[in-house]
This record gives sequence, structure tokens and C-alpha cells, in this order.
Amino acid sequence: MRDKAAIQFSIKSTGVGASDLPIRVGFEDYDRAKRGALLGSAYVSGGQYGSRWETVTVPLADLPAGLDLTRIKHLFFQLEGRGEVYIDELRLVGLGRP
Repeated sequence: MRDKAAIQFSIKSTGVGASDLPIRVGFEDYDRAKRGALLGSAYVSGGQYGSRWETVTVPLADLPAGLDLTRIKHLFFQLEGRGEVYIDELRLVGLGRP
């Protein structure tokens, strides 16, 4: 599953962009292992999020090892700065890899 699926969502912010408001997205499992990926330009459809809606796709394979994907407790978004962010259309998608 790790190399065949991704977290996908829409994102926009008010007044700040990715360079001013880094965001980490990931999972925590029931063993309290918490792993996330910093939203870089490779994950954002427009290269960077800002005041317009952009689609973000983070492959599960890009999350650091050590997370049990069969025992997920919750998904997290961690803002690493001050600002306001909107998240919508959150889903788990297949990557179409064999």
C-alpha cells in the first residue's frame, strides 16, 4: 500500500505562501510513531500554495519509515509558523503503479 497510494487534498492560505508557512502532513499510529512530510513544491500542483486553491498529492512512500499503516490513529497537519490555511477535499488516492 505504501508505494501505491497517496494523501491528496486541496489547500489555500490567506496572505502567506509556502515559503512563509511551512506545513508538515502525516500520520500517527497506535504505537505513537508519528511520521510526516514537509509540503514541498513537488507535492503541490501549482508548485506552491497561496491564496488560490491548489491540489496537493503526497505519496505514502515519501513518509519516513517506522509507521505502521495498518494501525493509523490519526492524520495530522502541523503548521510550522503563523498563518491561516484551509484544507478541503481530503482523500486517499491510488497512484496507478503496478
